[in-house]
Parts: sequence; structure tokens; C-alpha cells
Amino acid sequence: MKKCLLILLLVLSKPIAHAEPQIVVELDNTSNYIHSNVYTLRKIFTRSITKWDYNNTNIVVFTKPLNSLEHMEFVRVVLNMTPYNFLKQLERQVYAGKSTSITEIRDDYTMLTKVENTQGGIGYINFNVYIGNRQVKIIDAL
Repeated sequence: MKKCLLILLLVLSKPIAHAEPQIVVELDNTSNYIHSNVYTLRKIFTRSITKWDYNNTNIVVFTKPLNSLEHMEFVRVVLNMTPYNFLKQLERQVYAGKSTSITEIRDDYTMLTKVENTQGGIGYINFNVYIGNRQVKIIDAL
């Protein structure tokens, strides 16, 4: 009995593997940026790049709350940087007056709605979220 409980405890204590978050953009987006490398995506999400290359409209960035585990995982896994450095770069752009800040969204379905209805919108959702017939594109982060 003790052996079974120990095995069960070990199995339950292992971290569950997560797939990478999915980056979503509005359906009409034909930018070359969205098929770019991690470096370009990092510049978009830290607000160093503020306009889309295909129509010169503003990039509107939506993220999960900056202190959430989902956001920290996105920054580490997709943008390949630490949450501290992400925040530092973002604040540098905003406080210097070079760009506006990002908009924080609490859940995936609201994120989809915001990106879908915002010209120039970009955000990310969990890998297992059903998109259905939403007017968004999923882009490959790598």
C-alpha cells in the first residue's frame, strides 16, 4: 500500500509538459513580420516595432497579465527571454515615449475577441483553445 501511494505521489508531482502558446493575429494581416524569427516577435511584444510592414498601421499588442504564469511561460518559451528583461525592455519603450503600452487580457476567449476585432491586433492563447470560425490566424512562433 505504501509503495502504491509513493508511486502515485511521484506521478502526480511531475510537472505536466506544456505545448507552446499560440500567437494569433487578425485575419487580414499579411505582414512578413508574423512569419519571422523570435527576434522580430520579441521586438513586437516589447514594443520596439510599433507598425506593421504591410500597411503601416499600428501594432496593437495584447498579453496575459504581466505577473501571470501564462505570460511568464510565453516570455520564456516563445520570446526566449526572462520576464524581468521583457518588462525592462517594454518599460524602456513606453517611458521614453516611443510607443504605447500593451493591453492585458485575462482569458483566452477575450484575447481572441480583442485580436479578431482590432486592426493590427496580435496576442497569444493557450495551445488547446478552440478557435472555431474566429477571424484570426495562428502563426508559427519559430
